[in-house]
Amino acid sequence: RDFVAFLYEGDDPAGNDATTAPTATATGVRLMTPNYASPEQVRGDPVTAATDIYSLGTVLYELLTGRRAHNVESYSAEEIKKEICTHEPEKPKDPSEGDITGKWKLSYTTPEGPEESTADLMMDKDGTISGTITSHRGTANIISGYLSADKFSLTSNIVLDQGPTDVMFTGTFDGNSLKGSITVLGMSLDFTGVKPGNAASTTAALGGAQ
Repeated sequence: RDFVAFLYEGDDPAGNDATTAPTATATGVRLMTPNYASPEQVRGDPVTAATDIYSLGTVLYELLTGRRAHNVESYSAEEIKKEICTHEPEKPKDPSEGDITGKWKLSYTTPEGPEESTADLMMDKDGTISGTITSHRGTANIISGYLSADKFSLTSNIVLDQGPTDVMFTGTFDGNSLKGSITVLGMSLDFTGVKPGNAASTTAALGGAQ
């Protein structure tokens, strides 16, 4: 079947009924399947071969990653335009090298002196990381996070004197420890992370070697 027909008839790649699937063609909106539409379709610009290539790319993205490049939750023209024209799909990740799940003790030095935090992390099969980070400032949820190969990124939002502030932890994971930097308010702080049990074992081993 012609690929253009696939796009304009509103079929879902998973085989769902087009009348109930969230990818169905929207009433009152230009003829298109919103989740697979190109920016020029949404804007009402002339449709070219590039439109089909873009839409094919969204289907391939879904097949490779298991998630849609765009996720339109309603069929309002404003939301469709915002999602398709301004939202950049998340880049596919490399397979994770290990599981970062668990409690981690993070150590770093701020302008006020040495500090520690506890990161309670949970990793999904696709490398997405959720959880919390707790310090003397309180507990903050991780609002976004992932592990791609041996590289991780965690973002939380904590309340500082300046108000709610995003804090980003990035670095590498070797299976037993974390190492990287914390970015907050324009500053970059080096940090290390170990699981409490591993830290105790390492300390005991060093003590026994003396």
